[in-house]
Amino acid sequence: MRSATAIPAQVQTRSYRPKLWICAFAVGFLGFCLTGLAHYWCGMLDPEQPPETTGFVITGLLVLAGLILLGHCLTARVTLGPDAIEVKTLWSTKRMDFSSIRGWRESVTTDSDGVQTRYIHMESLDYHQPALKFQDIYNFDAEFNRWLRSLPKLGQ
Repeated sequence: MRSATAIPAQVQTRSYRPKLWICAFAVGFLGFCLTGLAHYWCGMLDPEQPPETTGFVITGLLVLAGLILLGHCLTARVTLGPDAIEVKTLWSTKRMDFSSIRGWRESVTTDSDGVQTRYIHMESLDYHQPALKFQDIYNFDAEFNRWLRSLPKLGQ
């Protein structure tokens, strides 16, 4: 089995953000939800119509979901440093040193609509440490793919 390799010394630290279409969707979804919220808000100000709190609450929850989605797009990134890979999301930051990577595997999940999501799992040499798992939603370049392919690919 090949050993895990680090990024060559001449390569700088590289960060990868989510793909542009995902961020555009988050902005569009938030805009759509804010429009709905404004519609119900203006309706509540009209004295001739009884207030519709259900619509206001539902659109408020959708705006909250849109803010969380946009926050995730703005904060999520995968970073290859000189000695480790780091996956940062809105909720957590996880890091795995190159020296502790046993290999990688990929998995694909399919939802009820047939939409597939690809995940990359970085497995640790220490079986007690959980795998570093992230979706393939980032703008990975050829440098990242070369680094990933240099690691041992583990069975499914």
